[in-house]
Amino acid sequence: MEEEELCERILLAFNLESIVNYNKMALTEQQSLQQAAEEIVERAKSSEAFKQELVLGTLFNAFRQCALRSLPPPVNPIGVEYDPEEDEPVPNPAWPVLSCLYALVLTALERDPEGCRPLIDLKMVCNLLPVLDGEDPREREAVKTLIHRIYGAYLQLRAPMRRAMQAVLLETVHCDAPHKLAELLEIFGSIVNGFAVPLRKEHVEVFLKKCLLPLHPLRTLSTFFPQLAYCVMQFVEKDRGLSPIVIRYVLKHWPHCYSLNQVLLLGEIEELLDHMDIEQTDLAFKKMLFTRLGESISSAHFQVAERALLLWSNENMLNVLASDPQNNRQIMEIMFESLNGSLKRHWNKNVQAMAMAALSNLTQLDPVMFAHFFEQSKKADDLREEKENNDDGHHNVMNVPDDSKQKRET
Repeated sequence: MEEEELCERILLAFNLESIVNYNKMALTEQQSLQQAAEEIVERAKSSEAFKQELVLGTLFNAFRQCALRSLPPPVNPIGVEYDPEEDEPVPNPAWPVLSCLYALVLTALERDPEGCRPLIDLKMVCNLLPVLDGEDPREREAVKTLIHRIYGAYLQLRAPMRRAMQAVLLETVHCDAPHKLAELLEIFGSIVNGFAVPLRKEHVEVFLKKCLLPLHPLRTLSTFFPQLAYCVMQFVEKDRGLSPIVIRYVLKHWPHCYSLNQVLLLGEIEELLDHMDIEQTDLAFKKMLFTRLGESISSAHFQVAERALLLWSNENMLNVLASDPQNNRQIMEIMFESLNGSLKRHWNKNVQAMAMAALSNLTQLDPVMFAHFFEQSKKADDLREEKENNDDGHHNVMNVPDDSKQKRET
């Protein structure tokens, strides 16, 4: 029978031993195995036998055995310790066969989702999630697509799947687990995009505040930042009142030791500011924001300083100070000290030029106030210079040789 023949072909083409030992096979064996897998994929596109329970059961058993396998630890081909941020991922040599297996499962889901329903459960999804930590980006992409399809096809699995994925994020945050989060967050981005408005409290309190926001201070932020920023922006677009909450958290947990992460977060803050009315926020929030911005402008790392100066040129920032210069005097003084300090003392010429342009725009808001700031700054510089001169003079006096002591010794 056709069904039995297909089951036999599936078992021969997709078995764990062949996947694990694929790299040890002769080239002719690899080619024949790959050809057999591709023939099954072509046959699945038209054959009605793939809708039969026996064939589907055999296919999913092979998938559980081969795809949902224990992954080996990452290896650096050079032989030194593996660094996930620096080293290139090592591709899976058996991917030509595995890709056919993923294609078959996706085809079965598209053609007969009801027939696949008894074969797909939460345990299978939970076993799929660790495969997202694999080294081969092609397999991670295939797993991401499969999870998307399962989430969209089976309503009863959605809530348990969200909890399982949240557990991975919480494990990363609290246990420092080395998960690869880019694909997982991409899945979450699509899920959040489908949330109804107004947002449910559990989505905001658990998912946003406990899972997404704590990912910002992680050292490995750069490896999944675009996907994380997309998830956060999906929440903010559905509820603009969340924007100040996100900004406060980011400012409070600022990555002082990681310059690249600071540049990324400054960009995210700028995008969040475009989705809120900063003029309606309280003075404490403004002071917190502008203090961090001033510290970034004064950073010795020129990329951090440049990104902060670009954020400062945002119209929203200038409008806040222009709306009420007198009440925002503290904020304007903070920004003046940072800009003036970068103009005078920063080592990078481009940062100095950007600081000069920003200071010129700021001065136009209240020339009288800034004339006072400039005068105070000049006095402080004069006092500092005078103190340095006095210290140098005192040092020279202390180092004058004692002639009487030299005579006595003679």
